[in-house]
Amino acid sequence: MQFKIEEFPIEDLWDTLHMQIFSVRYMSGPDSESWFSEDLLIYLDDELVPFASAFGGFGLTSAVMSGEDLYFSYSWGSGMHRSHLGSISVTSRGIEILDSGGFIDFELFVDKDDAGLIVFDGGFEEFNSWTNPIEVGRVRSTSSSIKLTDSLGEELEPDFTGSDW
Repeated sequence: MQFKIEEFPIEDLWDTLHMQIFSVRYMSGPDSESWFSEDLLIYLDDELVPFASAFGGFGLTSAVMSGEDLYFSYSWGSGMHRSHLGSISVTSRGIEILDSGGFIDFELFVDKDDAGLIVFDGGFEEFNSWTNPIEVGRVRSTSSSIKLTDSLGEELEPDFTGSDW
């Protein structure tokens, strides 16, 4: 089996949380010419922790630090494509991961501006790069939830709740 390991370049991640984010891809067999699956992993304190699915989707599509937390978007889903928002923080209890649930009508990307965290829908090119961005809304997060809100501050409900993977 062949593996490909890549680190995602996320500004201020190491300096703030002392962690790294990796993609681990593998081929299904020695004669395969395409990647079969991808796992998204957090590396912290000599441990690897899975945090999101990438099966059948683009995997980690965007990530940005805001304060002491990493905010990210990812997509997955063979047959029914889902796009999620999430956050990762490190507390005295360890790694805390929040997930918005899956949205099927969007390819979500998270970024930040002077007003906070902004969410776009667009065409995925590569990690932190997308085409034809259309503003969808903003991130509203607490210590126990992460939500997508529209321009009026109303919560947009995901089509699937939780990480569902």
